Amino acid sequence: PPARLLASYPLSYDLRSAYPGCWSISYIRNQGQCGSCWAVAGATALSDRTCTYKPIFWFLYLLQVQKRSYSYEDVLECCPASVCGPGPTKGCNGGWINGPYKWAQSTGIVTGENYGNTTNCKNYYLAPWSGPIASPSCKSYCTTAGYPTSYAADKRKITGYTVYAKSVIGAPAVANAIQAAIYNRGTVTAYMDVYNDFFTYSSG
Repeated sequence: PPARLLASYPLSYDLRSAYPGCWSISYIRNQGQCGSCWAVAGATALSDRTCTYKPIFWFLYLLQVQKRSYSYEDVLECCPASVCGPGPTKGCNGGWINGPYKWAQSTGIVTGENYGNTTNCKNYYLAPWSGPIASPSCKSYCTTAGYPTSYAADKRKITGYTVYAKSVIGAPAVANAIQAAIYNRGTVTAYMDVYNDFFTYSSG
């Protein structure tokens, strides 16, 4: 049976409505013909969380909403196999869902966004309409021409992250923990097993 939702949280909650000033939450990224969902999801969640972060003093959040786009390209290119799974030049083959967080904590990630963006350090290399292209090699510099900040100075680390696993705390506890995390802090990432019938899905 489905896990019982915590009574202290609403049955329906939309981060887009809760944080209307955080454009990242509503923006849909396109990974193109590359199996980079693990990198895109992790970096995007970090971008969302930067915006939804609430300081101890709530009025400081109201005065200035912090915004930063973390580069999924940087994660895709440079996160090593020991942290993210496939390693450099193989990121389009998939990766570990917690890899971007672990790498952001230990090394940091520069700014970046979608293909064609010119306002960040390292943006996504693949156009949405492009066919399969090999995973890019790691570049330790900003790829946006004229970007005013160095690659090293543009990196930012996170202080930590939490993994909720049903093998550790059980499925009901995972559902409740994720519910609380979304309500109190914002975006989370999750994965699911995909079988062939998934590709026949159309609507509903």
